[in-house]
Amino acid sequence: MFNQNKRIDSPRSKGCHELIKQGAKLCEGAEDILSEFEYLFPGTNRPASANETGVLPALELSVNEQKTYDCVTPNDETTIDEIIRASSLSSSTVNVALLGLEMKRLVRQLPGKLFVRNV
Repeated sequence: MFNQNKRIDSPRSKGCHELIKQGAKLCEGAEDILSEFEYLFPGTNRPASANETGVLPALELSVNEQKTYDCVTPNDETTIDEIIRASSLSSSTVNVALLGLEMKRLVRQLPGKLFVRNV
């Protein structure tokens, strides 16, 4: 089946074409957004990046994030129910902590609400 939305001559593509003409940029993550605002942070005021020092900055975890992270089994998939049981935290607290851990790229979610540590 042919998808009309992917055709460049489709009337539905006019909005995208107009954005490109106006200088729109592709945004795939937070890094893309931050790179657009580098002018706000002169190089002399910024801490050295991991690329410059070769050392990643230490991530600070909240108490709930640390407790949740400790319950995610290393090298194996862990269900959200197992994490809730092992951490003795409420389901909402675990969900918030897991989201924070995902944003910090310490864990990732697999289909079926399974979580694994990123290596």
